[in-house]
Amino acid sequence: MSEPAGTSRLIRAVDLRRRINRVIDYIDENLDDEHSLDQLADIACISPFHFHRTYSRVVGRSPVDTVRRLRLLRATREIHVEGISVLQAAIGAGYGSSQAFARAFRREFGRCATDSLDAVSPADRPDCSLIDFSIVHRPGYQTDALVYRTVRVLADPCVGDTQVFAEVTGADPHEVTAFYFNGLFAPPSEISRHVLGIYPGQRRFLPADGEVLTIRIEDGWYARIRHRGRLLDLAPKWQAFVDATLPAAGWQARSGPILRHFGSVRATTPPSLRVGYLYVPVAPLARG
Repeated sequence: MSEPAGTSRLIRAVDLRRRINRVIDYIDENLDDEHSLDQLADIACISPFHFHRTYSRVVGRSPVDTVRRLRLLRATREIHVEGISVLQAAIGAGYGSSQAFARAFRREFGRCATDSLDAVSPADRPDCSLIDFSIVHRPGYQTDALVYRTVRVLADPCVGDTQVFAEVTGADPHEVTAFYFNGLFAPPSEISRHVLGIYPGQRRFLPADGEVLTIRIEDGWYARIRHRGRLLDLAPKWQAFVDATLPAAGWQARSGPILRHFGSVRATTPPSLRVGYLYVPVAPLARG
């Protein structure tokens, strides 16, 4: 039996976004390299003839524009976080002078690099032990969810799928939620079970062999964590956050899934620029 038209469209969209996402990740992780279209097309497993047009349609900018934008943003972070000079940052971004860098940055973002303090925060410093969080109350709710069981290292690419589900079905991809039931930072080779929330009516778009269930998230208090970049960047800070930071603030972690929202569309946003929100279930610390 053939898949319904909507399901076929969804499968094609997920496959294309995964291909383009591999290219974006590669560019972001190898930013100082020279990237040929043939090389990037090979990473995406798309013919060189179709790659440039496909990439530009999905991402909204060409691969060359992506590299330039990422190098400019990296230079901004280096100025504000690492304290290097504008000239040093300009040379690292591929510009021969601070004036040329400033002109390029203004053309790209409409403002000066030295004014772009919103590109970084104190918690973005590589050696910073801070995790930016607040305590919020979330009401309970019920949702349909798609279950993924895979090695932890492949969990995050699966997360991008549900944003595509939302986009294809007309929902807001920024409001997708992932639920982690056995920890955020399991070893890469360990089988991870996480569940991606989908919207009512989306079940009909899913492949027939997809494992879908209905889950109930209880109301309660959560530590809301804002993070920039890769989720794994939080790993070195996580245990101190749970063991020391939360108790110092009068809270302790409680049982229940960790919720994850996405401030960025994962499939088209380079890893270093992604913004996300974690909701860690907590309870007031018992006072002796």
